[in-house]
Amino acid sequence: MIKIIFVILYFSIIPAYGNYYTGFGSYYHQIQPPNIEMNENFFSLNLLLENRSKCKIWYGLGVNLAQIEKNNEAPADSPFFNNLIQVEPAVRYNFISNSTANYKFVPYLKTSLLFGYLDAEDRLGNISVGGTFSLGLSYGFNLFNECFMIDLNTGYSGFNTIERAEDRIFFESFMVGLNLSMKI
Repeated sequence: MIKIIFVILYFSIIPAYGNYYTGFGSYYHQIQPPNIEMNENFFSLNLLLENRSKCKIWYGLGVNLAQIEKNNEAPADSPFFNNLIQVEPAVRYNFISNSTANYKFVPYLKTSLLFGYLDAEDRLGNISVGGTFSLGLSYGFNLFNECFMIDLNTGYSGFNTIERAEDRIFFESFMVGLNLSMKI
């Protein structure tokens, strides 16, 4: 019963603020050496909730999901990665001053932490902590009397650069992402 009350309060309070956006998108990850010898480049699904009440600083929470394929040329005993699930608290800094509502295009710098599960064939611990750093451009528009925003960004992602199982190698990629979000 308490969970139901929390969900009702959550969805009734957020629209009152009017500066929350929710959305989804995808990232294309180009894996960096030495992992490119074991895994194929891959796409990840991204779900997000973001507070855009401040002009220059936006913050939010994302969830990233991906299935990662083994490289066909990898040795049979290589410790390739299978999939990942991540929670991504993020902060974006907008380069435009004053109100971002006055601009259609908003360039930004984004950084985030990645807390998650990175499954591999090496029988080591799967919990990882990493981070991302990216540059992007948002485009705001109205559709069906609602505010939408498209985000295009590119950057670096280190899935397990801060914390990982001992003896596990870094899993890094350059990424390009596209997200669509809507004001709630």
